[in-house]
Amino acid sequence: MNKRVKDVVDAIVAAVQRVLDQKEVTEAEYRTAVHYLMQVAEQR
Repeated sequence: MNKRVKDVVDAIVAAVQRVLDQKEVTEAEYRTAVHYLMQVAEQR
């Protein structure tokens, strides 16, 4: 994997983890959010 791509993915994962920790997200909310994120990514 390209280093820049890895850096971007690591930043996204870190941001998601912060939100999960701060908002006390349930597993169902997490799954719904991931599904929505995939839809957004496909539209761009």
